[in-house]
Amino acid sequence: MKTQLELLALLLGLATASLAAQAAESSPARPNILFIMVDEMKWNVMSCAGHPLVKTPHLDRLASEGTRFATAYTVAPICTPSRYSFFTGRYFLGMETLVCPVP
Repeated sequence: MKTQLELLALLLGLATASLAAQAAESSPARPNILFIMVDEMKWNVMSCAGHPLVKTPHLDRLASEGTRFATAYTVAPICTPSRYSFFTGRYFLGMETLVCPVP
């Protein structure tokens, strides 16, 4: 019985891997999106933005290989409301917003 279950698990794993490979080949290539959200970092605190003291070689490389947005908007200047709005797509209305269920 144990051997039969192991064989069934192996066959299911192979079938899943085969279907995943077929789906990857047939679907068009999607872009890789990297969204970096930081706290208390001004827009110009990267060397690629012209800061004279701060050295950010890894962020500079990401900026040079991708799209760098030089302007941005946030619904609030503090962490929780801005993260809440970004992740839910809803406007932060106060602390009662955090306890309301998100559809």
